[in-house]
Amino acid sequence: MKNSQKYLILIVIIGWTAGYFLGNQIGWTELVMSIPFLTMGIAAILAAYSFLFHIVMHEFGHLIFGKATGYQLIYFQAPFFYYDGYKKTFSQKKARAGGLLGQCLMSPPEKGTVEEKPYFLYLSGGLILNFLTALLLYIGSFVLPIEWGFVSFLFSLAPLYLFLTNVVSFGYTDGRVIREIRKSPLTKKLYFKQLETSALFEQGKTYPEIPEDFFEEVKTGEAKQSPLGEYSIMVEYSRLLSHQRFEEADQLLQEYNATWDYMKSPYVRNIASETLFCHAIFGRREEAKKWWEHIQSMSGLKLYYDRSTRIQAAYTLFIERDIEKTRTLIQERKQSPKLLGLNNAEEALEDSLIEWLETFVKQSHA
Repeated sequence: MKNSQKYLILIVIIGWTAGYFLGNQIGWTELVMSIPFLTMGIAAILAAYSFLFHIVMHEFGHLIFGKATGYQLIYFQAPFFYYDGYKKTFSQKKARAGGLLGQCLMSPPEKGTVEEKPYFLYLSGGLILNFLTALLLYIGSFVLPIEWGFVSFLFSLAPLYLFLTNVVSFGYTDGRVIREIRKSPLTKKLYFKQLETSALFEQGKTYPEIPEDFFEEVKTGEAKQSPLGEYSIMVEYSRLLSHQRFEEADQLLQEYNATWDYMKSPYVRNIASETLFCHAIFGRREEAKKWWEHIQSMSGLKLYYDRSTRIQAAYTLFIERDIEKTRTLIQERKQSPKLLGLNNAEEALEDSLIEWLETFVKQSHA
């Protein structure tokens, strides 16, 4: 987030707070004298924890407005549960969207051309619900008795903050995606392809089963014109790996890194480890060591690396040249249960590349 955006959010919150005090014609001293310290402290703690509740409300906003405009639920991820829209089942939280506490992913209506498909209400549904919640609680701070009015004001801050941080244009916030889609028919097409591809993965499809035309913009280079093309690029990269077309996958990843600052991408963890994987399998020792050290120095990047046996095994085999350690990694992977959060395509890719790596281990003892 840019500093100017942070300052804008801070100014709005300060103005929101000033409005509460001025509108109720009270000062801080009068407020402290009117409300018991214990009540104020408990209210502040509960208001902070209500942030999780408002994350769920935000995602429900996407669900409500998405359903109203013909979207179908793929999955609903919240801080404490995960709902599969196809299997109609609840389970513990899955790490589908790295770094996100919640996500309501839906597939667009099948009818109509790309230009005709709606997107605004689905994407802004969370913003609308957060803003309305914040506004209602804020109004309550003026009509309720001073003690309950202050509690209502405190509880309005969490949904207000969620609204503000999601409406500004940075990262992959709702506001940023809406602005990107509005730029051109291409960005809108890239966005809908992302939703459609995600739906196929949740239905159990693997990378080779994704239709070839889903990657038309990647092959023509158009996907690099918008951050909304990042998803298609990463899926095509994985699809190339699944076919063991390593040179093409490596080239695609190098082009990606030359186009964008991967540290600002929602796929930052994937890109870092996949770049290391490519350097490793092509024997680029110096580059691989630099990326390995970079990943080890950042907990978020290391988390993805530690969960991928094939990336660890590739580095161990081709860079460290430790056959026994590689064999141990592969055997532990085969004996362990499936990793939480990986879909069928990711599991299949991991398994196929581990088998490919295992052939080198076997050849070393042949």
